[in-house]
Amino acid sequence: MTTTAVYHWWDDSSLIDKVWRNHHSPLITSIATLRACNPDIEILVLYSGNRKLNEFEPYSSLLNFRVVPISFYMEKYREYVGWDYLSRLFDLRRNAHHINTDTLMYCDVDVFWFQDPLPHCANPKKFCFDGGNSGFFYYQPESEEYERFIEVFESYTLSALHSKDMYQLIQKCRPYESDHYLYDEMVLAYMRKYNPSLLQHIDLTEHCRPMHIHKYGQELKNIRMLHAHGMFMANPFTKIKYLQLNCRGLLCLLFSELYERICQVLDPKDIFSKEELAYVLPKQYSLLENPQKLLATRKADGFYYAHLCGRSR
Repeated sequence: MTTTAVYHWWDDSSLIDKVWRNHHSPLITSIATLRACNPDIEILVLYSGNRKLNEFEPYSSLLNFRVVPISFYMEKYREYVGWDYLSRLFDLRRNAHHINTDTLMYCDVDVFWFQDPLPHCANPKKFCFDGGNSGFFYYQPESEEYERFIEVFESYTLSALHSKDMYQLIQKCRPYESDHYLYDEMVLAYMRKYNPSLLQHIDLTEHCRPMHIHKYGQELKNIRMLHAHGMFMANPFTKIKYLQLNCRGLLCLLFSELYERICQVLDPKDIFSKEELAYVLPKQYSLLENPQKLLATRKADGFYYAHLCGRSR
């Protein structure tokens, strides 16, 4: 069984000039941690934006990943807030011919790897995810089980966009509040209730989110990755004001395990500014040995503010 890791990514080059300087949507640092853990896995970036392909160099060569320009399948629904995120599963289906392996493994750009993601724990003939969050999943695009899954997923999605009654039914299953009109996790939650046989649940060690860290105990050392969903990481040096609290790429400086992965394949000084390095590195600690330092940054809103991790080491 072979696997391709796929990212679905877009950005605005007028806001951030270099791909690797985008710590809000940290494509390069996520890929770097994956490449450090698995030097052979195929990595594909489905990109929609105004950048030229040579703007991904030198890292597309150094980290050995391909970039394929795409258009959004859900473009015609752009009047709905969140349409570009909703397009993800359909864009993966439409571009499956770019994948040279039998399994597709999707990763959000705020997924950072501690260990090799392979082998998969669940049977990828079905759509495999943690049952709640769509930031990481895998499946075999050619399997009958996946084809049935995506058929039902599309029918519910389009019905919800065209029928208020259907939308209200799916909305009752939404896992969290969002400004997105319809998002894939709403549809997946509806399917989990009414079509559970089409989904395969994966182990928490395959998809670790901060909200679950307290559940691991001694098993925390076995997590394969951290998905920084629900986390903030401040960057007072970015010129873009609304990003000053949301630069999760800097987590690769904060957590010693991730910093080690970055250093295996890149020079951090090429990715992060001197100011960013000086700001975060003195706070660095081991997430696996001191998870309570992260858990202590959780505020009443339920989010983790990782930069508030206490005193410098």
